[in-house]
Order: sequence, then C-alpha cells, then structure tokens
Amino acid sequence: MWRVKPEDMGRAEEAKRFMVNYYRTFDTNRAGLVNLYREESVLNFDGREIKGKEAILAKLTSLPPCYHEIAEFKCMPYRTGSVLVSVYGETWVGGQNGRADALISNQTFLLMPAPEGSFCVGTQIWSPFVLNKVRTPPPASKPTPTFVLMSTLTSPPPPPMSAIILHTAVRMSGTTSPAYVSALAPPMAASTS
Repeated sequence: MWRVKPEDMGRAEEAKRFMVNYYRTFDTNRAGLVNLYREESVLNFDGREIKGKEAILAKLTSLPPCYHEIAEFKCMPYRTGSVLVSVYGETWVGGQNGRADALISNQTFLLMPAPEGSFCVGTQIWSPFVLNKVRTPPPASKPTPTFVLMSTLTSPPPPPMSAIILHTAVRMSGTTSPAYVSALAPPMAASTS
C-alpha cells in the first residue's frame, strides 16, 4: 500500500490554503491575482493557450463577475515541491444576486513552488461554463469545502480470484458462448433484503 509522505501532506495543506486565497481574490479583486502567476505561467482557457501573467490577467479580468462555491479540492503531490490540484464546485455568473446563473465548475491547476515559500500557478486548465443555463441562486452562506489528499502513486485493487479463473478458462477453451461462461462463473450469493 502506498503512503503519503509527511512533507507531501504539508505541501498539500499549503496548496489548499493557496487555492482558498486564489478563489477569494478571484471573486473580489481579480487584479490581485497578478502576483500568483509568472511570465512562464500558462492558462488553457477552453482549448486556447494564454501565456504570461499579464495576458492571463487580461483574460481573467475580461470575464463577467463571478462568485465561486468550492465543494472540493483534490491535491496530489507532483514532482519536487509541485502540487496538482483539481477543483470542483459551482460558479455563479453575475455575482451573488438572485438572478445569477449557477454552473458546475471544474478547474485543474499545477502549482509550482514560489521563491516566497508558497506557490505560483504554473499551468491552469479551465473549461469555461456555459453562460445561458440558469440554475439556482447562490446560497446565503458558503459551506466549507472538503479536502482530499491523493497519494502520489496509486495501484488498483487486484481482481477477485474467481474473475481470473473465469477469464483463464474462457481463453483456454477458445469459446465465449454465454452457456459456457455461465457454467464456469461462480454462483452468485443470494441477496438478503
């Protein structure tokens, strides 16, 4: 079983704080995001690549006012000091009024170590929301987002032995007829409802 290193856990917590600050700044003062990007930063906005902090800031400030409610940050340590972050939640386009459009939001960030000891945005992938699909008004208060730390390496669980035996028997027989496969399949346990 893979384990998360203590230093990776610390970097993931720092990444979470960075992302909370990022969205707070995005919603209230987008011009303040300029120091969170570098000249080598890249924003992929709906398949269009935008390079450099000034060009990225110009794109972000051209978007309509938004309010984000983040449901979950998924952080995975990546290369030395970097963290890959997937962000899930809702975005209300048009601010916090009752006529705002609530849309599902999903962004991915590659956060790079910054000289100040925090992070900067190395790469951001943003598939923009559709502005003409009205959902619900924003809630009166923000819920606390959940935080999920993903292991650096994961391995899928092995298949059950019965599946391996069945697969091997079918391959050895050279037939895949349903009658033959069902004859080899282990009996299913009766459901007790």
